[in-house]
Amino acid sequence: MNSIMKGLVTCGTNVALLLVATGCSQWTNPSDQERAEQHWAEVRAQLKHQVAQNQFDSGAFEDAAKTIAEAIMLHPTQPDYYVLLAQSRLELGESAQALQVLKAAEALEVRSAGLAYTEGVLLERTEDLEQALDRYKEARNLDPDNIDYLVAQAECLAALGHVQAARDLVHEDLDEHAHDETLCMLAGHLAVALGDTKEAVEWFGRAMSSMPENNLVVEAYGLALVQEKRYAEAASVLRPLLARAGNDERLDLARRAVALCDLQLGRHEEALSTLRDYSGRHVDDVGAQILLAKAALAVGDTLTASLATDRATRTRPDHPEARFVRAVLLFKRGELQRAATLLENIINDNPRDAEALCILAEIRLADGENHEARALLQRAMRADPGCTWAKDRLNRISDASKTDSRKQLAQAAAERPG
Repeated sequence: MNSIMKGLVTCGTNVALLLVATGCSQWTNPSDQERAEQHWAEVRAQLKHQVAQNQFDSGAFEDAAKTIAEAIMLHPTQPDYYVLLAQSRLELGESAQALQVLKAAEALEVRSAGLAYTEGVLLERTEDLEQALDRYKEARNLDPDNIDYLVAQAECLAALGHVQAARDLVHEDLDEHAHDETLCMLAGHLAVALGDTKEAVEWFGRAMSSMPENNLVVEAYGLALVQEKRYAEAASVLRPLLARAGNDERLDLARRAVALCDLQLGRHEEALSTLRDYSGRHVDDVGAQILLAKAALAVGDTLTASLATDRATRTRPDHPEARFVRAVLLFKRGELQRAATLLENIINDNPRDAEALCILAEIRLADGENHEARALLQRAMRADPGCTWAKDRLNRISDASKTDSRKQLAQAAAERPG
């Protein structure tokens, strides 16, 4: 018995018996009786395929494997039967045997898009990504209109590190399938991977317009809006999602994002309420601890801010945001020199840290060093043109300077001799 026969027998079939008896079920010059028998065999095979499919759908994978093996014996050139047998073996945790089924079909020159795609899935599970990619390409060549095959090929390309190539492949079909939710979601994720969150917002938004109740789609759209700093829009998308989902911990990332939006929008109490619960369940989430500390500082709760900062620095001692919060705490306690030293170190590491520049400017103002404070605030504006803190403080310094100048002029005029 050759290796092909052995593989199929190992997979729980007796396909070899039929193949030996019929020479792969192909008659050279079939008679009318032989054609009738072949037709009847194919009809019986179709019925068994239907039974096997029902068994598979109900979770009876062992029964499905046995039934579809009988169908293959009756009609060994039908690709769909091999696909179902492989899927059944895969569901039973027998990946190697599932792959043997597909290799046997290939050796017998039984090919289809479904067979190639299923083999690609199996190869990808064994981390043979290059071979999997070849199978997905074959599937697309055989059935170029199947979106699943396109998605599989693009995802495999991305897994191999060819994210731009994956994006280009998807965009080739987006004009024709611009409203396919799966393709839009994939385009969005690839855009995120390439750092183009603006494009990601567009594709996730298209997907959400078609699937407004799909939690994964809504979450992806909302998180992309957060990355684009469109906080009000993000909150309006994510908050109803959280209300609908209740305490589903799978949406904890969305909870953290809503808290960030609230913090950025000045809704400090709401942010603090959300973050207390979240950070308690995710003590190692440094970003969440930093957000909690910032929200606590905004409402004057220095104890919570200090505890959150301690948790963050235990996990990441050199985290720049943790150092920043520590500097703010020192500033609020009146330890201005220690705060200034820490802020200077932060700014040396990141000269465009607008918040650190603003706090250091406040310290300089407290020390009466208005000129240096103004220079620091101007640097903050250049680093972040949308920094309202720096803008408002500069205006107040300017107004104060004008008032002082008018007072000095009035005093000089009053003191001028007759």
